[in-house]
Amino acid sequence: MIVKDFNLQHTIECGQFFRYKKENDFYYIQTKDKIIKIKQKNNQLISNESDEFLINFFNLNQNYQEILTILNKHNDIRELTKQFYGLRIINQDPWECMISYISSSARSIPLIKQSIDLMSKQFGEEIIFDKSTFYTFPKINSLNDLDKLKQCKLGFRVDYIIRVNSLVNNEYFKNLKELDYEKAKQELMKLPGIGPKVADCICLFSLKKFEAFPIDTWIKKYLKQTNLDYKQFYPYQGYAQEFIYYLMIASKFLYATV
Repeated sequence: MIVKDFNLQHTIECGQFFRYKKENDFYYIQTKDKIIKIKQKNNQLISNESDEFLINFFNLNQNYQEILTILNKHNDIRELTKQFYGLRIINQDPWECMISYISSSARSIPLIKQSIDLMSKQFGEEIIFDKSTFYTFPKINSLNDLDKLKQCKLGFRVDYIIRVNSLVNNEYFKNLKELDYEKAKQELMKLPGIGPKVADCICLFSLKKFEAFPIDTWIKKYLKQTNLDYKQFYPYQGYAQEFIYYLMIASKFLYATV
């Protein structure tokens, strides 16, 4: 598959997505019950998945130059879009994204990955792919065993997850997608364990609400130091946030409490 304005490494490793590993030149990406084996060689993606799936998953049908035109209005962000050119926002499954980001509160990326892997082992199904063992992400409403959840190194987040598990369903997410950004964020914040930052992550990474701008301690500090008004990047504030966040990861300023 030939791609334009896309960098696989920047997109996978910028901190928005947790279920992947890299072996040799290939990334093994896990989403729901799929294992995606993929690598990029220049402008070509080599993968076991269909072009249609990859276009949707990586939001490749977005006009990237239009996004950059808006982001490049600010000198600091212009430098980041050059450094991390081709970074795209992944179109995650809303249920998986919700549980992943509830699990992420005040934790480092390695610990988040560990908990998600443990939940998948406890509640998912085993898949053998390329002679390796993977596990599907737990299905919606399946995270209902408190003892198993306590084995997933989630700490106080266990209570949030088991409560959210009983409060949402496929219809909930379908309705959420139809709301505008502000209403979707307010609905999400009615759920246990979901504050403004986690709600923004879910909106941005799984609901295509690209005006969402998740703010944690590190992003807040960056905004203050640079005197940056992120609202100037409407309707792509979320892209600006992710370029900033990736800077922090790449510079090891943050590896991070998310």
